[in-house]
Amino acid sequence: MKKDWKYIVYLSAFIGIYVVVQLLSPKQHNWSISLSHADKDPYGTYVLNELLPDLFDSVETTNKTLYELLKNKAENTSLLSLTTSLNMAKEDTESLLQFVANGNTVFLSSHYFGGKLADTLNLDTNDSLFGGSGIMGQDDSVALHFSSSSFDTLVSYKYRRDNVHNYFNTFDSLRTAIIGRNDSGEPVTLLIAVGKGSLIVNSTPLAFTNINIL
Repeated sequence: MKKDWKYIVYLSAFIGIYVVVQLLSPKQHNWSISLSHADKDPYGTYVLNELLPDLFDSVETTNKTLYELLKNKAENTSLLSLTTSLNMAKEDTESLLQFVANGNTVFLSSHYFGGKLADTLNLDTNDSLFGGSGIMGQDDSVALHFSSSSFDTLVSYKYRRDNVHNYFNTFDSLRTAIIGRNDSGEPVTLLIAVGKGSLIVNSTPLAFTNINIL
């Protein structure tokens, strides 16, 4: 019986030490890309969601489709959407463009644009990591800067290259203004005039995640 108690003490001590080590060890972050407003891990957008009320009178999040969301939306409203790949159907595209044409502003950020919206606006992106010499021979970081005279063109913002490696290689130049470029001069943010409103498209959604904003 005494031997049994000895083993129980050893086991309890081992479990106690393990728990203490786990509590004192640095938190293991989840590095997967979620872009969720509730996610506090590196590639969530919790920080952005906390900052938005400083820029807008009111902010709400939704999981509705664009068609459902914009059906009865009031004017003088802005819409922000972040994703890694945006493939919009005809119904959502028509609702979005009508919403913008009514005088509203929409900001869409995605690595890749496809579907009806991309076809309508002649949008396409390219991945600089897999172009030219590829990853080898490229710097680890890349700088983004505003290119419109309406903004401060002297400031550059540096990111890891594998976070902001997409740019626009196709767009309608007759209705589009380039307002952001990377350090190779490639466009990463475009402003497209649609009716009375503005559609802003961006190819670097990870620039708005927790790790990069902080």
